[in-house]
Amino acid sequence: MIGTYEPSHMIKKPRKLAAMARPPKQSNASSTKQQLILAAAQQFAQFGFQGASLSKIRETVGVKNSTIMYYFKSKAGLYNAVKQHLEQSLGEFVDSLILNQQSLPVLERFSQFCHSFKDWSTEEQTYTAIIVQEMMNNQLPEIEGDIYKNIGQHYLRLATHLQGSPTDPLWRELNWPVFMINLTFSILVGQALSVGVPVTFNLEETSYQEQQILEVIRTNLLANIKDSQMVLEFLNTTTTNN
Repeated sequence: MIGTYEPSHMIKKPRKLAAMARPPKQSNASSTKQQLILAAAQQFAQFGFQGASLSKIRETVGVKNSTIMYYFKSKAGLYNAVKQHLEQSLGEFVDSLILNQQSLPVLERFSQFCHSFKDWSTEEQTYTAIIVQEMMNNQLPEIEGDIYKNIGQHYLRLATHLQGSPTDPLWRELNWPVFMINLTFSILVGQALSVGVPVTFNLEETSYQEQQILEVIRTNLLANIKDSQMVLEFLNTTTTNN
């Protein structure tokens, strides 16, 4: 009843609010797995698949060899985990580039791509160096699986995006997938060489038609890409190879 007196020992005290839940910390398992992938990437980038040492990888992270086998089953499994990181990162890069360039003209798209891809390949330098190792040494075609297929699809999406309208008088005749792969690889090689990956690179010969288009780019559109030194070197090499 209202106004009824209750002894103090009968009054129910409000319960204390439960402590606010803290976000869970990253599990030790997940942290260890990521550390192994990073350590493995550094080994694979420097020594290739055959030369990479599982002992060095586990020593870097401070785990037993059985831990590597538990997470990745084999050296090839660890290698594929490293490659999966690269594939996902490249996919995110391409998605972002396409999304942000929809309204830009073709030449501006290309100019921005040159700068953006150079930044991306620098950020992912350790991982991109692995691709260079593979392509120069023809390593591990048997374990590439869907990862390389996905990487190839990212390149094709990027080429289609940069190509623009098929009626464009400058770009319509260019073999974009080949050109994109050459350009991309030239940037990757430049980044890989800066971390001491022992590779040599001979740019694939281009058709006469492509050379003519690249000459137009080099002479008439230099202002659009003059800040990207790697691209200029690529264009100069391409137009003087034959």
